[in-house]
Amino acid sequence: MTRKLFYNLVREAADVRDDDTFIASLGWQGWMDDLYNGDTDRIVRDLRHIYEIANWSVRDLRKRAGLSQGKFADRFAIPLRTVVEWDGGRRHCLGYMRLMMAELLGFIALDLDA
Repeated sequence: MTRKLFYNLVREAADVRDDDTFIASLGWQGWMDDLYNGDTDRIVRDLRHIYEIANWSVRDLRKRAGLSQGKFADRFAIPLRTVVEWDGGRRHCLGYMRLMMAELLGFIALDLDA
């Protein structure tokens, strides 16, 4: 899967209310069968993973990484107050920033080509 396709799918997933709706909204398009050699289980697994990543909060990322707010702030050179406010829902972290953090923390487990 190319990064461009992955990022486009992440953007689409962020606008959908649940993973089943996201998967159904894509339908079984020809590019999926070609990309995955007809492996339906893998298609569904990867699309669910994309949906999850698109909808994780900073708090979700931080907790999944096993980092305290302070360690998370240090890891990404973000002011601790900003992380605390993201965690508490008082500020919103942009989707592309969460995506970059998820990638740097190793949560994007897809084979992404250039």
